[in-house]
Amino acid sequence: MKNIKLISLCLVFFLIFGGMLSAQKTEAEKEKARQLYEKAKKFIYQKNYVIAVDTLKQVMKNYSKSVYLDDSLYWISYSMHKYSSELDSLEKQLKMQEEAVTYLNSLINNYSSSSWVDEAKILRIELAEDLYNKGLGKYKTYINDSAGQVIIYDPEKAKKAEDPDTELKLVALSALMNMDAEKAFPILQKTLRDNKNPKIRERALFVLSQSKDSKVVPLMVELATKDPDKKVKEMAIFWLGQRRGKESIDALIKIYKGATDSKTKEKLIFSMSQNKSKKAQNKLIDIAKNEKDAKAREQAIFWLGQKKDDAVIALLIKLYDGETDRRIKDKLIYAFSQSKKTKATDKLFDIARKEKDVKIREQAIFWLGQKRDDRTLELFIQLYNESADMKIKDKLIFGFSQNRSTKAIDKLFDIAKNDKDVKAREQAIFWLGQKKDDRILDLLIQLYDAATDSKLKDKLIYGFSQNRSTKARNKLFDIVKNDKDMKAREQAIFWLGQYKGDEIVDILADFYFKADSAKIKTKIIHSISQNKSEKAIDRLIEIARKEKDIKVKKQVIFWLGQSKSEKAMKFLREIIEK
Repeated sequence: MKNIKLISLCLVFFLIFGGMLSAQKTEAEKEKARQLYEKAKKFIYQKNYVIAVDTLKQVMKNYSKSVYLDDSLYWISYSMHKYSSELDSLEKQLKMQEEAVTYLNSLINNYSSSSWVDEAKILRIELAEDLYNKGLGKYKTYINDSAGQVIIYDPEKAKKAEDPDTELKLVALSALMNMDAEKAFPILQKTLRDNKNPKIRERALFVLSQSKDSKVVPLMVELATKDPDKKVKEMAIFWLGQRRGKESIDALIKIYKGATDSKTKEKLIFSMSQNKSKKAQNKLIDIAKNEKDAKAREQAIFWLGQKKDDAVIALLIKLYDGETDRRIKDKLIYAFSQSKKTKATDKLFDIARKEKDVKIREQAIFWLGQKRDDRTLELFIQLYNESADMKIKDKLIFGFSQNRSTKAIDKLFDIAKNDKDVKAREQAIFWLGQKKDDRILDLLIQLYDAATDSKLKDKLIYGFSQNRSTKARNKLFDIVKNDKDMKAREQAIFWLGQYKGDEIVDILADFYFKADSAKIKTKIIHSISQNKSEKAIDRLIEIARKEKDIKVKKQVIFWLGQSKSEKAMKFLREIIEK
């Protein structure tokens, strides 16, 4: 009896221990399979497809029951597809692509619940199309099987962001259109006419647009005029514009004739602009000249302005001369600005000189200022010297600022130094201050030393603050120390406070102890407080300890309280505990 019990215990022990060993072995196998699969994926990301294929074959051979088998089947097919395009022999390409199809068939047939099945079907169509185009007619069956049915509207699938069945059919239809348009066209036509989901019709329309078949244009016209969805209509108009044939521009002109809303007209005008024919250009000219819809005219003018044609520029000039609408004139000026033709630039010069409407002159000057050539600069100098209108002067000063030539800088300096209009001088100083140039900085310092007007000084101080050179900073220090104008000193202190670094903190603190005005001291305290360094805290604490003026001392304590520094908190506790 005891022997029987002992044998039973041994059996139980071996069963339990054997099970544990088996489980451990299974987990170890899983981990090895995972590591090998991840290694293969890494090779794919690196586009090292040969090693990826070899590694995935190891996964499939050594871990045939692994959870990574269906993934491996997809990725080995993907890698073979990619690698086949690198092979120099057609025979090798076909062999590898056919092997990839075999793996995809295995995935689709044996792992129907896999998340990779939909991707595999799409990849199989791509491979089948390529193999068919290389002479292997038997692969057409994969495309026929997927594309040979109308895409039916399913309300439940329509709610999903992606519908794999629809995606597959559309990819297959695209391939079939390239291989056998006669067979694919009726299916696509029925889908575009009957499917209630506009997103599917959009996708089907894209497939249609890739075909060069003559039957495509009438169907696109039908969609552009009759489809119930606005976006599908607009897409049909867009794709008509991408076709270069006579029938497409005729269709666009016909649709335009019946169009009533501005948005549709805008889309049609864009599509016409993409067609390089004379007929398309003439229609745009007709719209620019005669259309009652101002927005449509503006669009036509815009697209005409992109054309490199002397006759078009001559027409736009003629349009401008007879135009009274300011918005249309603005569009014409922009069109001239985009042209490199001498006639267009001459017209801008003419408008800048003679146009009675100041705002339109400003527009012409602005666009001329973008050209940055010597001829434009000469005109700007001439216009500036003749002009009394400050708005025109502003635009010309901006034009000088965009021109990097010595002559333009000299003109800005001349304005800053000699112009009787203070606002013009301020504008010139502002733009000079944006330039990081030692010569300009020297000119600004000369101007400052001769200046008496506070507003001009403000502008010059701001100019120094924008130039981060040591020379500019030293000028700000000089103003703080020596300028008798209190406002100028305050401004210099403020801008010095925007600089970073311990050196600035020390200089400002040293100024503080020499300052003879509570107002200047307050400004220095604020500037030091803007520097978030430990040095700034140390110097503020020093000022707080030494300052006898209670009002000024309160300011220091206030800014220390804003700092959230441990040193500052400790100092404030000292004051409280006294």
